[in-house]
Amino acid sequence: MKVVTGLGCPGCGLTRSVTSAAHAKLGEAFRYHIFGPAILLATVAAWFAFLIGRKVPIDHPRTAKILLGLVFVLMAYWIVRILLGAVP
Repeated sequence: MKVVTGLGCPGCGLTRSVTSAAHAKLGEAFRYHIFGPAILLATVAAWFAFLIGRKVPIDHPRTAKILLGLVFVLMAYWIVRILLGAVP
């Protein structure tokens, strides 16, 4: 995306953020990307649900609305990062 638009992508820094959160370096994780720790928690919760045999309601009508809302928040966060010059 950076080659085409000159801007980093909305998820720029997420991998480093998740990795830092997994190593309990939360300050560092939030500096890379604010959603990294939340993604790590959601991933752990999904794995735990899988291990205990609980299904994640992917086809539930509210799931699409929740995901759309999360995409909206991610895009808003990306725009704020662009305006602040924080996107690499």
